[in-house]
Amino acid sequence: MGLRRVRFWGAPLLIGALAVLAEENRVRNPGFEEVDASGATVGWPARPPAYRAGDGCGRDGTRGLAYENADPAFYAVPSRAVQAEAGRCYAFEVWVRTEGLAGEESGATVCMEWSDAAGRYLGGAYPAGVRGTSDGWRRVSGVTPPLPEAAARVTVAPYVRRGMTGRAWFDDLSVTRHVPPPVSAVSVSSYRRMSAGGEVTFWAGLRLTEAGLSAGEVEGVFTLVSAGGGEAVRTAKPDALAADLARWTVDVSALPPGEYRVRFGLAARGGGPLGEASARFLRVAELPPRRVQVDGRQRLMVEGKPFFPLGMYWSGVKEAELDTYAKGPFNCLMPYGSPDRAQMDACHARGLKVIYSLKDLYAGTQWAPKGLASAADEEAEVRRRVALHRGHPALLAWYINDELPLSMVERLEARQRLMEELDPDHPTWVVLYQYSQVRSYMGTFDVIGTDPYPIPGKPAGTA
Repeated sequence: MGLRRVRFWGAPLLIGALAVLAEENRVRNPGFEEVDASGATVGWPARPPAYRAGDGCGRDGTRGLAYENADPAFYAVPSRAVQAEAGRCYAFEVWVRTEGLAGEESGATVCMEWSDAAGRYLGGAYPAGVRGTSDGWRRVSGVTPPLPEAAARVTVAPYVRRGMTGRAWFDDLSVTRHVPPPVSAVSVSSYRRMSAGGEVTFWAGLRLTEAGLSAGEVEGVFTLVSAGGGEAVRTAKPDALAADLARWTVDVSALPPGEYRVRFGLAARGGGPLGEASARFLRVAELPPRRVQVDGRQRLMVEGKPFFPLGMYWSGVKEAELDTYAKGPFNCLMPYGSPDRAQMDACHARGLKVIYSLKDLYAGTQWAPKGLASAADEEAEVRRRVALHRGHPALLAWYINDELPLSMVERLEARQRLMEELDPDHPTWVVLYQYSQVRSYMGTFDVIGTDPYPIPGKPAGTA
């Protein structure tokens, strides 16, 4: 990871479920069954020496694709082109079985990639795979963001990640059109969805283009209801409605203090409902004091003063390196190796703030600590770490997600709610390479950074 500037903005809320439009599989010969007169597998180029398609390699003893490799330097991706349209999303999957698959990467998986007419790489979707020895066949799946207009060639590939050795088998590949719900989220302009009065803006994230709709074909309504009885206190049409969002700004000063929900419902113009989402909103008599928070101008405030975080990713904290670092312009750091109390003290002694990493505390993910096997394990470890460090003067924020997939969004939302409960004094931060899917993650963070690494292949504004 390179040097990042971190931009802070208000925290959003809830997303809807994903929807997949049932349609024909776009992958020809998805089970590697079809062979030509020479015995070659139709549509799948050979990738010797590790990959081969053959009888008995698939589910139920059918044909499939096998991987067997003892050389960590070997790397190849057996891919084939699929028909796909710009502006659309696609769901893809493969069934995988592994045996002794070892290495630093996430294992046997599947990906989709897209490039322009000149063959330049534009992007891809890369779900985590299966490693070790699997208990039978396991499904690996992903969903692409909307494909860019420049995407001229789209491919799908079942493969084993770089540097891994062992055995794997693949079968029943699939690529289908994916239609997300047209309403993805409702978010609130005020930090942690709390206001002491004045104007507040509510947004509904929309995905009309991906759903095959236009703004002229739909209409929407925002409703603010009391959380207790669900009584409507305000209802209004959006101030603006476009393909990607609806917006409503309202003065909440006259609202009695209490808990509310803001709902957005979308309907076909003159027709039935298309989708809805909602978010929690708190009207308070006065905002609570916080050591670190985001103010109404979207500035990070530390002990009541503006603080622009400028720092680097670190692998771990070493005091000799801190001495050098503290001589530069940096005022914070983000160590992947979560620092202990002495290391936090060392940072504070040099005037440096720490964005503390909890990003790996998800059972079943690639970098989860050993012994973290369940949701209960996750919560216990998060509670332990937060209790240890939430009062430390060096703490700036909690890093709770590094590029975890959209399929985990419910777990990520639950983690955000837990962090708000455990530490009202510090924001959460996440980083996503999935920059075009940010609205679907809106309930999972206070602060977000994106890392598509556009230089030199894409415009800097991609980030």
